[in-house]
Amino acid sequence: MTIKLEPLLLVSTSHRSERKRRRCHTRISVFGVSRKAFGTFIGSLFPSLALAQANVFEHGATNLITELTLFALPFAILAVMAVGILAAIGRISWGWPLGVLVGIALLFGAPQIVGWVRNVFAV
Repeated sequence: MTIKLEPLLLVSTSHRSERKRRRCHTRISVFGVSRKAFGTFIGSLFPSLALAQANVFEHGATNLITELTLFALPFAILAVMAVGILAAIGRISWGWPLGVLVGIALLFGAPQIVGWVRNVFAV
């Protein structure tokens, strides 16, 4: 009778990885039903829960615009002051303050512009 000695670390590591691989492919069920079927059943009972994530992009975009406007307001004020003073003393042309004002109007008027475009194209 021969006894084969293997390093304990290698045996336990391969055994552990085998268990992990098997565990990943096991079927998880709730009350004997797969998760996908259970989610479909719950979604059919409560359609408001199933459609709760429908406007995630719109909600995120609205929050982004709100945060950007709050962050950009002090910089917009400083930019208007700076380019106004520089144009008044003749260091830059008056096109720069005009461009800054148009950019600020586009930045802070973005929600209204998007709403207007949506109404025009019936989206």
